[in-house]
Amino acid sequence: MKLSVVIPVYNERNTIASVIERVKRVNLPLEKEIIVVDDCSTDGTRDVLKGYEGDASIKILFHSVNKGKGAALRTGFGAVTGDFVIIQDADLEYDPEDYPKLLKPLLEGRADVVYGSRFLPTGERMVTSFIHYQANKFLTLLANILCNLSLTDMETCYKAFRSELLRRFDLEEDRFGIEPELTVKFAKLRCRFYEVGISYIGRSRKEGKKIGWKDGFRAIWCLLKYSLFWRPESRADDLIRPMRMREALKFIGAKGITLLDVGCGFPPRLLIFLSEKGVIAKGYGIDKRVPQDKIGERIELFNLDLEGGRRERIPLPDDGVDVVTMLAVIEHLEDPSWILGEIRRVLRGDGLFILTTPTPIARLVLETLAFLKVIDAREIRDHKRYYSKDELFRTLESAGFRVIHYRKFELGMNQIAVSMSLKGEMGR
Repeated sequence: MKLSVVIPVYNERNTIASVIERVKRVNLPLEKEIIVVDDCSTDGTRDVLKGYEGDASIKILFHSVNKGKGAALRTGFGAVTGDFVIIQDADLEYDPEDYPKLLKPLLEGRADVVYGSRFLPTGERMVTSFIHYQANKFLTLLANILCNLSLTDMETCYKAFRSELLRRFDLEEDRFGIEPELTVKFAKLRCRFYEVGISYIGRSRKEGKKIGWKDGFRAIWCLLKYSLFWRPESRADDLIRPMRMREALKFIGAKGITLLDVGCGFPPRLLIFLSEKGVIAKGYGIDKRVPQDKIGERIELFNLDLEGGRRERIPLPDDGVDVVTMLAVIEHLEDPSWILGEIRRVLRGDGLFILTTPTPIARLVLETLAFLKVIDAREIRDHKRYYSKDELFRTLESAGFRVIHYRKFELGMNQIAVSMSLKGEMGR
């Protein structure tokens, strides 16, 4: 797992090096990348940043013109390769030692978004301007009313979230309107919000604080604009996941089984559902987007990149699971032979492999819906292949499986294949 720390900076020559070093020093249970975006600083900040250009752990990006915090964040988000993102200001108001608190709900699978609140109980908080405090409270109240939330600090810099959320929308605000824009869009995606108390040492405008009263009025406009007029694109996965799950559940009849879900996503909805219903005694999930962790007593997740070049073994013993599910995953893989071989290895000889994937006739429909912005075009563009029935059978048989059940559903746009490993017929 990897954390991407995005640091927008403008004219912070005296603090940027300290911020970077503090971020580098913070001890975390995951890999870390630092992305610094200089928004055309004129005070020597660029010269400080050029001293880090040889550091492989830091990406330094430069704007040729000053555009604002929101524009700098958009540039930084475009360079993110981590599973989680934290926004870090460059002015020493926020302490990177709070990262473990921000990440904890994300790593445990309890949250999609975590805000670091300056107004929840914590070790210390500097007393700042009454006017700024009341303005923040008003904007947070307005955000809560419009988004049906209960935040205490909407304008906080410390926003931590799953990076895949950035693929769900485009950001528009160039300046500090990015804070309410992110909040509204996260809320409209029905993200699970958490807040944690953080330490905060605020600055005055004389000391370099850049946000002003005009940004407060812009924040009000952004809250109204995005809450009233913005609608998220529906992801194809959100529309058809329940149907895929219903088809798969027809073949997962017995209770107390051990099940592996390949490409489980995060949170692993199928595993959580089966655990709540008492269907699985033990459930495993693998995906590049999951933390290497446990959820309760029955679910264990492994961070494994199905498309990467490392081709790591699934960390399960041979013949270790009764059922393997792979729902709407194979179409995203250039070469599925490696993961199919690993599935065959861990599946019991009499176990079931349940796979779903779109049919070729779904391509035109999905691409049309993406063009009309009914579903997310980026998700559809990631499809590497649409399998015909014959191609799917050949792919499974070449990997050592025999299809025992096949049918199309969703008006012929999706297909399910239930297979058994041929090793079960060879009398291991």
